[in-house]
Amino acid sequence: MPKESKTKLAIATALCAGCLICGLSDSWANRVGMIVLAAGRDGPSAGEGDLLRRRVCEFAFHGRDFHKGIEHQPSAGPAGMFLAVRHLARHAEAPICFEELPPSPNEAVVPIEVNAEDVTVRDVLDQMVLQDPRYEYRERLGLIEVLPRGADRDPSDCLNLVIPSFKERSEWSEVIWDLRVRVAAVSGYTKLTGGVIIGASGLPHPPPGLIEANFENQTVRDILTLLCAKVGNMAWTADFNGPSVACQNMTFHAYQPKMWYPSDTVPLIYSQERPKECAQCHYHEPCPTK
Repeated sequence: MPKESKTKLAIATALCAGCLICGLSDSWANRVGMIVLAAGRDGPSAGEGDLLRRRVCEFAFHGRDFHKGIEHQPSAGPAGMFLAVRHLARHAEAPICFEELPPSPNEAVVPIEVNAEDVTVRDVLDQMVLQDPRYEYRERLGLIEVLPRGADRDPSDCLNLVIPSFKERSEWSEVIWDLRVRVAAVSGYTKLTGGVIIGASGLPHPPPGLIEANFENQTVRDILTLLCAKVGNMAWTADFNGPSVACQNMTFHAYQPKMWYPSDTVPLIYSQERPKECAQCHYHEPCPTK
């Protein structure tokens, strides 16, 4: 397995020195609310391409030689598409989903190099897929997806597995966990270790309240995308720990592009306002008005 795949789950995703990753969620998860998810394929009301047109004042990512780069770089490398996409999502606060190619002993990680100013999310993604043309991107159902070329048409890809029925009324972490179990059952891979069953489903600050999901004859890919789009500030990633894209090799996770930061007080108070260390960083200054 490439070094990037082995270390990526442990890599800090803070965008500048002093930015903290949230700890466990507070009592928000106990607040009762309802997010209803229907089985229809219609996406959110946002216009097609809105996320891709989001403006990015400055974005720097140096996957080839991160030791000599400025801040906002991954701590292990070489840094390829997965880490580049995650950093772009964090910086632009845009929900970008990512499906990673299965590991191959004959293919090295393609380092991504981007140093751009006053561009759009689309412009940055164009640079990324130009450097690693094995991937493509699109905006659909209210999120951006970066995926291997043709993956959405591959019948062997676990993300294209059709789930006959998925109905839930639970908190976010339970919904994601139960989806993993459902995928395992439908695919015939029902072991409770490895594959889609493993992986932490918790988030630093999950969506509050209960989520009611009602899907019929939807693919795993569409269920994940619709779940993330409807709760807001959420995207998914999927990777494979074997040479094929079968369900027994797949793990999927959800993450929040716009981060929640814990206070330095006791008890902890979570906020999406950046700590002053980040607010004073030029990298996070608002785009100048044209």
